[in-house]
Amino acid sequence: MLAKPETRWGAFGIHLAISALLFCVLAAIIIFTWYPGFLFRTDGGWQGIRLIAGIDLILGPLLTLIVYNKAKDSLAFDLAVIAVVQVTALAAGCYLVYQERPIAVIYADNKFSTMSKNSFAFYGLD
Repeated sequence: MLAKPETRWGAFGIHLAISALLFCVLAAIIIFTWYPGFLFRTDGGWQGIRLIAGIDLILGPLLTLIVYNKAKDSLAFDLAVIAVVQVTALAAGCYLVYQERPIAVIYADNKFSTMSKNSFAFYGLD
């Protein structure tokens, strides 16, 4: 079994480091795969990154900071619940970002527009 951090700030730091690593992986997927090139800046990539950052870098570590107490008997259960909540919220956030990603750049009426996956489904084009 892994050693328990002595303080809640130590647990917070470990949780934040793990969350930051996961955030970097997800940010790379968003930037290079779902919103490539100029689409990241022009079509909502920053909003997706902020959503994922809020969930991953704030929610989980902050909950760990609040509930961590090394002497607590139910610590493993509490941390498992936090992990489930964080993973569920992160999955929902990733799903929303994935659904709003641009899948087509369309030129019409002398301007370029993008269509998201949701727009394609709404108009029955999928």
